[in-house]
Amino acid sequence: FFRLRTMAIQLDANKLFKDLIRDANIPIQPKVDLYASKLPNAPNGLGLFATENMKADTVVLQIPVKHCIVEPRNIPQEIIDSTPGGIPDSLTWDVRLAVKMMEASLGKWSNLWSEYGKLLPTPGQVGQPMVFHSNILKEMQHSAAMVAAQAQQQRLRSLFPELMPAENAPEEIYPSQFMWCFALVRSRSFPAGANHYAMVPFLDMANLSTTPNANFEFSVQDSCFYLKTLKSVTAGTEMVLWAGELDNRRQFARVGWVEPGGNPHDQLPGICGREPGVKRPAGLALSRKRFFDTLRKHNFKPESDDCPYIAAIVNSLPLAENVEKRQSPHEESAVAQQLRKSLEAVAKQDFKTGVQDDVRRIQMAKSGQLKLDRRIQNMILYRVERKTLVQKAILVLDLHEKAMAEAVVNSGMLLK
Repeated sequence: FFRLRTMAIQLDANKLFKDLIRDANIPIQPKVDLYASKLPNAPNGLGLFATENMKADTVVLQIPVKHCIVEPRNIPQEIIDSTPGGIPDSLTWDVRLAVKMMEASLGKWSNLWSEYGKLLPTPGQVGQPMVFHSNILKEMQHSAAMVAAQAQQQRLRSLFPELMPAENAPEEIYPSQFMWCFALVRSRSFPAGANHYAMVPFLDMANLSTTPNANFEFSVQDSCFYLKTLKSVTAGTEMVLWAGELDNRRQFARVGWVEPGGNPHDQLPGICGREPGVKRPAGLALSRKRFFDTLRKHNFKPESDDCPYIAAIVNSLPLAENVEKRQSPHEESAVAQQLRKSLEAVAKQDFKTGVQDDVRRIQMAKSGQLKLDRRIQNMILYRVERKTLVQKAILVLDLHEKAMAEAVVNSGMLLK
């Protein structure tokens, strides 16, 4: 099965794409072709490209829901009531949809899905943490994310032990076919109205980006998915959907990659209160005015989009208005120190290599000097981004700590 999936990359993808669209009798002639994507994060190396110039709000693709694999968010009550012993809460919509996806990949759904599976990312191309053995997960250098991935594996194992590798299984067993299908669901499913999710053929070939030029819609009236342009595009442009405002941990768990250069929606570990298993320091606050003054003094622009790392730091730290009216510079310096030490503890626990070594490893892999699976490269980039954010936060907190200490000294000198 996996060997056949791996052979998919050798197919004329666009010919198969067009043949399947023709056989499915898609109502509107698609205005896209399927070609090799230039985006580094395209999971299967493919993307949708405009075949003509189009204005904003143009329908590019229409997919009737009859061609989709659909699952309700909640199991109908009559099914729950008629199931002996009940249904476990862990059997969520994404797990149920993955079961259907696995049936489809085995030819038990429709001829369309049997053939369309050849265009999907192979098991060796999906890169979400939950598909990896613990030995590989260590490459993230993020203990909380590793624990979350293993908890996800254990949830699936408790539901379908026969479809999952045993806890002591060797690395080469990962991922199982079911894990692969679950990863596809997590990264490629679409909401179908308020209460359903769906795997949507053809539409799911659109890659994700932080600068989208397309959007999808689901019409309840005609039960169809639509891909539409968000702005004018020229022929040959890749059509990309919005990646969403996710922090890197959640984005990596969802799709298996993050953007280089910082993410303004990212979160500092142990500070924002969203890190699994890490409690936010209670009762801590920094003056937004004072902290912004410190940043500006050192040529950082806290209200600009020029530096996504600074934006993420500002959004993560417990900054508040008018704190300076009730908190002395000495107290503020102590708060900055406590936050800095919290981040230093995270770095000491998780970061086993330096950023420069990590970057060098990625560069060597891209130049062909080092043979390294692209998914592992994405893991290394993930930890580079995390380390860079944490290290910049430690730096600016140290600067703020010193600025407040200096303010204490200056106020004492004024008193004298």
